[in-house]
Amino acid sequence: DDTASSANEDVKWVREELHRWIFGNVSAKWRSVVRAAKASEKAAETRLFELFSGYKGSASCVKAATFRAKVNVIEPHTWSRYDLHLVVAHFLSVRFPMCLALNKCDKLIALGQTDKIRVAQENGLRMGYVSVPCSAAIESNLLLLSKQHVIDYGFGATSFSVIDREQLEKLKNLKRNEISLKFLKMAAKMIEMFGSTGVLDAISTAVSLREPLLVYPLVNKPGGSISERYYCIQCLPGSSVEDVYNSLKHHVVEAFRIDGDFIRAEVKEIKQPEGTAMRQCGKDLVLDSTTCVLKILTNRKVVWQQK
Repeated sequence: DDTASSANEDVKWVREELHRWIFGNVSAKWRSVVRAAKASEKAAETRLFELFSGYKGSASCVKAATFRAKVNVIEPHTWSRYDLHLVVAHFLSVRFPMCLALNKCDKLIALGQTDKIRVAQENGLRMGYVSVPCSAAIESNLLLLSKQHVIDYGFGATSFSVIDREQLEKLKNLKRNEISLKFLKMAAKMIEMFGSTGVLDAISTAVSLREPLLVYPLVNKPGGSISERYYCIQCLPGSSVEDVYNSLKHHVVEAFRIDGDFIRAEVKEIKQPEGTAMRQCGKDLVLDSTTCVLKILTNRKVVWQQK
């Protein structure tokens, strides 16, 4: 429909609404940052982080936004209104990166308008988000045929093949049935053009923009052996040592519950030479894919301390 808004216009509108929402909330409480700055720069920085905490953004997200905006994070009270707009814009790109699923691309392919898909992808890159062509209808119909053992196909696969032509012919003759020879030809054409139906690619691309931090807790048994239970905590990107400690303390994984208070932490990174001892780190250390081992030491609370 030529009168309908384009995908680029829709995502631009969403981005603008999010920006106005966050900027309005933060600017309305900006006086509290100025008041905190009268106490100390650290207090001003802490208050700044608190203003963005409601959007589930860690302190590292705010720091990354201020770094990109080229403003001083410990002196937010000196920022101009324009500076705050920049920080909010970069915070959005860090905290809420966008992946646009260009659904129903099969309809554009049928009309010979694949150039619109290319234009949407190029515009998306210029605006700072990723666009992935896909067709949920084709994916769901292929999965339906696979479930009925008519074709050999798996979710997100790069090809399919007919294994029961007799059953396929019966389905084609059913009234109001969406499965047709035309559909299979379109499915094959789309997979040939984009490598798949794009549904799994859209999901994978979206997750890759903010990959979770995967933490596998282990417990040292008496004698030095390590527990063989395998659990995984999915932490937000930019999580710190303290975030992991709090997750264990608040029984995210019951088998690895921590009751004691935090004493210190030690970390080992992939870039460290083999045989190098773990180094001590603070609670505010941001963990990422370069962290291979994290050791958290706590005290042992006795019964009267837990009351």
